Amino acid sequence: MSSPNLIGRPSRRAALALAACFLAALACHARTALARQPQQPPATSTDVERGVELYRQGDFKGATKALRAAVKKQSKSDPRAWLFLGQALMWRGELGDARKAFDSALRLDPNFASARASLAFLHLNAGRVRDAEREAARAVELDPNHIDAHYVVGVLRLREGAWLRAIEKADQIIKLDERAALAYALKSEALLGLHEYGRRIIADESRGAYGYGPATVEQARASQPSRLKEAAENLEKYLSLVPPTPDAAAKREQLEAMLAYAETDPARRIYRMSEATTRAVIKAKPEPDYTEEARRAGITGFVRLRAVLAADGTVKHVLVLKGLSYGLTEKCVAAARKIRFEPATLNGAPVSQVVMLEYNFNIF
Repeated sequence: MSSPNLIGRPSRRAALALAACFLAALACHARTALARQPQQPPATSTDVERGVELYRQGDFKGATKALRAAVKKQSKSDPRAWLFLGQALMWRGELGDARKAFDSALRLDPNFASARASLAFLHLNAGRVRDAEREAARAVELDPNHIDAHYVVGVLRLREGAWLRAIEKADQIIKLDERAALAYALKSEALLGLHEYGRRIIADESRGAYGYGPATVEQARASQPSRLKEAAENLEKYLSLVPPTPDAAAKREQLEAMLAYAETDPARRIYRMSEATTRAVIKAKPEPDYTEEARRAGITGFVRLRAVLAADGTVKHVLVLKGLSYGLTEKCVAAARKIRFEPATLNGAPVSQVVMLEYNFNIF
């Protein structure tokens, strides 16, 4: 029997979390694949197997019910049952109960690497960086090839802005399993981070804000389209590996946005605010809803998007630069598409202008 794996082989049913972790998402997909098993696992009950199957189908509410019934009866001493229960609870945003389930699994088997990796991912979702780092390191110590643990470390590097180290971790995961789908998503977001860093170098230099050397600025400018294209290629690889899911259309839109921003055809040019004669004027900017799952999980922070206020009056090419888990990123993208505005102009003609958008989430 297999243990739940956060980013395992895409032949298993996936469900969006995070993140984040397209990263944030991260969104992250909960998957099942081969993972280190607890030593001498006890025989599992019918409730456990039904819960595992519901979990694999993405029915986390049903899985939680079945697995809770299992651990209250004959499977209380089954680390695997507690592990799947913790996973199901985590994807529902019930992080406190998920933590208790993982702790129960680890009391039964302290060397259960999958439980350590899952606990690391829970800490990551909850913003407990040191705890996430510690548990991921422990999982790797127990199983040097544990993909989920390496993924958590990669996302931690991503959140630090250590883009190159995140790419190295993604490449390490791909060497372990070339079909580990979210490794390609991790690499795509790290490349996007490098692209945004390069964009800031160019913008800062043009404003005279920082004294970057000419070689640094030129390198940043020359690498911009290639980084976006490589980010798009990795996102496309991710999409080719995952089964059809509710978020597939959104990921396709992200891919199209990356390719649009990498476009060098002057006829399809997207202008910066400083390049237009008059800037776009936003008339209405709807606020995104707070999802119940995010509220239960206590998720706070901000989502940053890049979007095009197109010459035809529509919002196009919404690209996620920083996301939040439990559906918050998707809510922000939907809100951005409802923005009403007057297009920018160049010499009297409407043109498309790129803008940066931020949405903040706080719990009072």
